[in-house]
Amino acid sequence: MRKGILVFLLLFVAGLSSCGKQTKTEDAYSSFINSITEAKSYVLKAQMEVQRDEGSNIFDVEVSYKSPNYYRVNYQNQSSNSRQILLKNNEGVYVLSPELNKEFRFDSTWPLNSSHIYILNKVVDDLSSDNERVVECKDDYYVFSSAISHKVKQDLVKQVVYIKKSTNKLEKICYQSADKDMMVLMVKSLEFNKTLPSDTFNVEAIMQSETSLLGEGSSVVVSSIDFENIFDVTCTSETYDDVTVMSYKGDKSYSIIFQKLDETPSASARIYDDFVMLDDTIAFVSASSLTFYYSNYEFKIVSSTLTLDEMISVANSLTIA
Repeated sequence: MRKGILVFLLLFVAGLSSCGKQTKTEDAYSSFINSITEAKSYVLKAQMEVQRDEGSNIFDVEVSYKSPNYYRVNYQNQSSNSRQILLKNNEGVYVLSPELNKEFRFDSTWPLNSSHIYILNKVVDDLSSDNERVVECKDDYYVFSSAISHKVKQDLVKQVVYIKKSTNKLEKICYQSADKDMMVLMVKSLEFNKTLPSDTFNVEAIMQSETSLLGEGSSVVVSSIDFENIFDVTCTSETYDDVTVMSYKGDKSYSIIFQKLDETPSASARIYDDFVMLDDTIAFVSASSLTFYYSNYEFKIVSSTLTLDEMISVANSLTIA
């Protein structure tokens, strides 16, 4: 009996020495919340891994924020080096595609319209608004958990934030589905109240800089475009002027509509509900459709029977030669 009590006391003391008092955990939580909400600016550099049914994709992500509502997110796929930029300034919300030498403006309240793992303001907002959030200490970390509301990927229901005890710095954020990590953001660096260059959120300046690095956009010659018939349905294809319609009929019916874009630089107004990450680009989500741009083509998948994840799988099956 005495031996059992002694073991319990030793474990209790070990727990205290590892995590300290609960007030330290609460202080770490408050410090993290305040560091984001009171920041005049921040620059976050991170690596983001997104789990897919067939594996995972890894992106280099850089986020620049300037209070109160300027955001810029640079994405680069590590395997393809494809780059895209999400931007919010006083003029609106943009997706910039340097490889296409094009900019797309869309009506949206991004990035605060949905949970986004790389937007720290929204991470903090989700933590603060969840009355059932969990603030605890585990091993070498202060760990904060809360519910999230991802507008598109609705199976993502929980976020877990890890603050390193020894440095009191943000180390990673996980988005989970059924307690399984589906998105992981590993923080490389996070700088607060940094003076940002004056053209950080300027569309024209960004496009000029990015396209000059690429040689003024993509000039790939496309000889064939194909999608894998992943649902084993009947496929027919017709071309009307410059627009091709591929129709897939069966238990999973859908259509793919694509056309070549004008090669001259342009800004196009678009209205979409939200966007998701594909293997090599960003796709825009509307009711029963998924739109994306690749190799100077616009692709639209339209279906009333496919789920969003299934449309993403179809989009990722694209092969261009």
